[in-house]
Amino acid sequence: MRNSALSFRGNVISVSGYPTTAEGCIDSWVRWHTKYGTLPKTRKGYYSTASMIVRTFRSLGRSDLPYNWSEEDFTAIRQYWADSGLEVKTRKDYDFVLRSFAKFFGNATGDKTKTRFPPDSRPNVRWLTLEEVHIIINTPMSELEEMCIHLMLSMGLRRVEVIRAKLADIHTEGYPYIAVDGKGHKMRKVPFNWSTAFILSRWMERRNALVDRARRKAKRNNRKFFDSGHLIVYERVGKLLPYSELHPNGFDAAVVTAVGVRCGIHFDNHTLRRTFGRELYYKDTEPIDLLTLSMLYGHDSIDQTVSYIGPDPRRMASGILKTSY
Repeated sequence: MRNSALSFRGNVISVSGYPTTAEGCIDSWVRWHTKYGTLPKTRKGYYSTASMIVRTFRSLGRSDLPYNWSEEDFTAIRQYWADSGLEVKTRKDYDFVLRSFAKFFGNATGDKTKTRFPPDSRPNVRWLTLEEVHIIINTPMSELEEMCIHLMLSMGLRRVEVIRAKLADIHTEGYPYIAVDGKGHKMRKVPFNWSTAFILSRWMERRNALVDRARRKAKRNNRKFFDSGHLIVYERVGKLLPYSELHPNGFDAAVVTAVGVRCGIHFDNHTLRRTFGRELYYKDTEPIDLLTLSMLYGHDSIDQTVSYIGPDPRRMASGILKTSY
């Protein structure tokens, strides 16, 4: 690796001299993630996938250096993955690492030549059954757990969107909605579910109690009281703090894992989010259309929404009975 001066612009590295080997590029990328706090498990996955990508480019007889990859290179490796019969989700995961790795070295060609993935109808994608949903929502929960589960299961929010939500994002006048700070910080409006106002009022009573407790602690310890203004917070030494976006394990432990253990059903945020859309789209009466569901999800395309909701065996069985021959 040549000596070089490095400067950072968001998630992109600007260098006057790039590493001369693919292995050096991978090491530089992983070191950057280490410096900026990416979880060890995630870094390990990035390293493994980037190494696989480099080996694949070599086997295809193309450059293995991320700053040299052209549109033809991106097209070639994506086609190779498709021809290899990889699952759609696997190809999407690989493609994310491919583009991120290249962008780290100032090469955004991968974003300009995005591929359209087919709908993913894998049978192993997890959704909750209606019976499981009823078990979860009838499980005794704290006000915090109830609010967070509601935002994910009944309003389709991502985990990071729940963590980012602020009190100022809650609009109760006129047509109530939550202004959601979504992926890439794209904003969208998600209307209240029929039970949102009630659940929100329960949580706000609890949150106000946390405010009072935090104020007393701060005063007792001669510290300044601090409230981040986030909707979902925890109290610590006189401060009301949001859960970490970068390290969301604390949020998972406080909400998702805790409720899952209590009700005996294994699920994660994505399971709740997928189930939200699937239940709305496959309702027997007044199902929601794909365009509206895509907007509620905050998706860039309807294709992505289709992969979230998956096929419905009941509709498939009903459809096949309508054949006239």
